[in-house]
Amino acid sequence: MPTVKQPVLSALALGLLVCSSPAFADEVARSESAPPTEIVTDQERGTVTIVIDGKPVMQIDANGLQVVGDVTYGGMLTDAGREHVAKTIAGGDDAR
Repeated sequence: MPTVKQPVLSALALGLLVCSSPAFADEVARSESAPPTEIVTDQERGTVTIVIDGKPVMQIDANGLQVVGDVTYGGMLTDAGREHVAKTIAGGDDAR
């Protein structure tokens, strides 16, 4: 019969202890039942929607950006005009 070294036994024991703890079981159950966080693209509607905790929280379409909740930023908001922004997004202008 082969012998098992002490570090291997210790690692196995620790793994069994962690996996059998109620906190670990709760975390596994929570992750299996948690609503998805995803990026959803809809080609027919022309939208990109971000879903967090199973709820849509942000959507981008040809009209702009819609956000449910707060927007926090560390810079400044600049109204450069539609033409400038369209040109920048298309890659024709690096000046921001």
